[in-house]
Amino acid sequence: SPFTASQRSCARTLFSLAALCPPTAHHRKDSQGPVAMAEAAAGARLDAAFNVRGDVALHGDRDGNYTITVNPQRLLRKFYRSLFRLNRKIQNTIWPFTPGLWALGCSGFVARVVTAPSTSWWRSGSLANFLWKVDSAFPWQKRLPTNLRVAWLSFTATAIGLLGISVVQRSLMRLLLNYHGHMFLTRGKVPLHVKLWSGVLKVLGGTHPSLYNFQGCLPTVPVPPLKQTCDKFLRSVKPLLEDDKYKEMEEKCKEFIAKDGWKCQLYLKFRAMYKRSWLWDWWETYVYLKGEDPIMINSNYYIMDGYQWTPTKHQAARTASLVLEADGFKKLIDYEQLEPVRQGGVIPWCMKQYERLFDTTRVPGRSGDTIEHYDVDLERYIAVCRKGVWYKVPLLIKDKKGYRSLTLPELEKQFERIIKDADAKPAPENENAIAALTGWRRNWWAEVREREFDRGVNDFSLTMVERAAFHVHLASENPKDLDEQGQARMLMRGDGKSLWFEIATRREDWNRRRVWAGIERGARMEGAERGRAEPKEPCLVA
Repeated sequence: SPFTASQRSCARTLFSLAALCPPTAHHRKDSQGPVAMAEAAAGARLDAAFNVRGDVALHGDRDGNYTITVNPQRLLRKFYRSLFRLNRKIQNTIWPFTPGLWALGCSGFVARVVTAPSTSWWRSGSLANFLWKVDSAFPWQKRLPTNLRVAWLSFTATAIGLLGISVVQRSLMRLLLNYHGHMFLTRGKVPLHVKLWSGVLKVLGGTHPSLYNFQGCLPTVPVPPLKQTCDKFLRSVKPLLEDDKYKEMEEKCKEFIAKDGWKCQLYLKFRAMYKRSWLWDWWETYVYLKGEDPIMINSNYYIMDGYQWTPTKHQAARTASLVLEADGFKKLIDYEQLEPVRQGGVIPWCMKQYERLFDTTRVPGRSGDTIEHYDVDLERYIAVCRKGVWYKVPLLIKDKKGYRSLTLPELEKQFERIIKDADAKPAPENENAIAALTGWRRNWWAEVREREFDRGVNDFSLTMVERAAFHVHLASENPKDLDEQGQARMLMRGDGKSLWFEIATRREDWNRRRVWAGIERGARMEGAERGRAEPKEPCLVA
């Protein structure tokens, strides 16, 4: 086996419900079941609980002694990740040029100017005279050799010129994308002006752009006219109000337009000048994350796979394949190698939400939820659940040649071991239902979370579950007696206690070779599969 001793056995993590439910036989100190393990872990694994926090680790033992250590590998990987982020920001800023092309252009122009005769246009033309005037504004430069001053001025002029080309290209694309007439065309012959518009936009878009290249080219969200907004509001409430109430609402709208409406409209227009979307953060904070209703049916949505055909009945094999594909897609997003979506290969779409597809969770709060995205993914692991037991499976391991991703056979072997271990020692009743709290009312779940999940094994387990790249649920049920609608209902709620609804994307494999996907509006997937004992697949955090 290529794994070390610690890697052969997936780390088993258990929540402790001793504080949440009355003592039972499962909670006795002499119990040899999973709960006894959880109680022991509260002390013996306190070191691990602190260790996963970050680069500077706090270690504690059961005697109350603590030491602080620094993890150099994590710090180094975080440093490399920061350099990569900086490099991508520079590339997105100077696009359509790449750093290599930009450096080559600057170097070529500097070499041409420095080697040119002093009487040539390169050294004495109108542009050169302007640059010498700029150079005279820096007295300290006169102490430098002439060729060095010429090289510095040439480099500065080239860099500014290339940056100006990037700005012009982005401005033209933003101007062209403000045209929406193509959306209202009927099927048939395309007008000539639309063809020209599409052709110019495709040329400006270039070939093989990276994930976020077009973000700076997208137009801002326009502010609709005040009267149009009020008219649409009245149309939306008319079926809900009686005639006298509707007339009263019309008068209020007229009064709002005459008095305070123009002030609000002016503020929105000012906000739209410096915001990509004047609406997005308000909508996310006060609409999407503000509701206290359970997100299971009020926020999540679900999809199914093909109903007639499945590639395999082997649960561990199919789950390993799906996890490997999901991890590959995650790496395309992390390294921005995924090409942005373009409608018809021409019109780019906003790709901002792709970064929340993995390593993201929705955290409950008393007055509103928050979205936590763990941008620097240093561990790359997934959280796997079967029969109420949660496991931490690394996707990145270290061998003699350095770090590498797990292969398909290695992942399959991990899932087989998890299935065997969970079937032999499942979580006891009540402790296997921790995920049900995520389907509770948000403010109630927030109160329980603050009271019971802020220390010990519960805090450690919750951190492991939420910081995972995505979740894999290995379902043991076989809903063979359910029709398609019954399976869809099972997909939405599961058994009421096993699905972690705050994760962005979750897949699940049932014992019928079916694969399902359930998504928490920030990204979720679920799946069910026909076969023997089929697992749930990656559950991405919302």
